[in-house]
Amino acid sequence: QNQFVLPNISFAQNAVIGSESAIQGITQEACLDYYKNNYRPKNMVLIVVGDFNIKNCEKAILEKFEGCTDKSNRVSLPSQIEVKHEGTKVNYVYEAGLPIVNIKIGTAQKIAPPGKSFFENSKNELAELAAEYIMQKRLVGNVLQKDCPLNSFYFKNENFGEQFNVTSIEANCEADKWEAALNLLSCELNKAIRFGFLDSEVESFKDWYRNKLKTDLDEEASLQNNELMSQILN
Repeated sequence: QNQFVLPNISFAQNAVIGSESAIQGITQEACLDYYKNNYRPKNMVLIVVGDFNIKNCEKAILEKFEGCTDKSNRVSLPSQIEVKHEGTKVNYVYEAGLPIVNIKIGTAQKIAPPGKSFFENSKNELAELAAEYIMQKRLVGNVLQKDCPLNSFYFKNENFGEQFNVTSIEANCEADKWEAALNLLSCELNKAIRFGFLDSEVESFKDWYRNKLKTDLDEEASLQNNELMSQILN
């Protein structure tokens, strides 16, 4: 999948642990070189947690880390992720004998540099959640109908190194129903893009989200929960 969506990035082409030849060929010199180039003060973050005197803590940190300097003048920066195509790109992988087919429709987008306010980012996140909720309800309605080609479906959002975002909807169906399943997904997505959502669907999401927050608050043992606080702020 990654080789298809982002073919020019290294981790889409290489195994996470590395190839056998690469592992066998690694040297102490190469490891030290990597350490000196990447484990630099500029790349480090020091986090202090607890009930302490800030001035005393700052003084201790300065004393301990004052001599921390770069071990190398050379810096190896991670490669930027780029997309080599625009518009629609189709990928088809066939494996004989499989009774189930996986269908996926998605978008790959460059993440815009930071600049929006917290309020704007929160609005965007909430809008994405609302769209997913409404699309989910629409597709569930299809699945409940007789002779629906979909066996199951789900939404997925992947972030690649804070540089690229891939959002998709995936579905499974029987092998001989792949075309009908693909048409169903395409029609539902195009309908949402062209006509948007009904006021009643948006109100349904609002009710669900308010109830979800209330339930989370009632069930959470402590309000010192970053995810919960983020939802409340949204």
